[in-house]
Amino acid sequence: MQGALPASSKFSGLHAIGWHRIAVCQTPSTCNSVNISLKRHYNVVDNEYHNILLMSVYQKSKFVLIGNLIDVQLITKIRHTKDAINACEYLEIYYSSNLHNALRVILYDTEDVMGNKWVTITPVVTDETVDGVTVISSMDLTTT
Repeated sequence: MQGALPASSKFSGLHAIGWHRIAVCQTPSTCNSVNISLKRHYNVVDNEYHNILLMSVYQKSKFVLIGNLIDVQLITKIRHTKDAINACEYLEIYYSSNLHNALRVILYDTEDVMGNKWVTITPVVTDETVDGVTVISSMDLTTT
């Protein structure tokens, strides 16, 4: 489709409490903003949806909530991190349950000016703090 924004999508599951890496940009960028769609599904009820914009320039970034609709909230935080050791950046979400839930992550407008791209990945559990990884920005989704 001509004129479509570059996108990346991944369907997977969440089943452990804690931080999960959901996307990576292999080359740290000086301007790599992205639109994030998070859709969590559990059987018939208790679903949630978040649409969030990450605005990023050089070493500054911030999240802007575009909208959300929540029945039961289990995705409570999102953060943008930079891994100096592996020379990449991550998008991470905090999942507050140990129940297995389906998750669809869709990223839109994934490419920066130089062609570096955000790519969705199967969620990888990570720690609150990791050597060599710094949090550039974060958002508490329970207060928005």
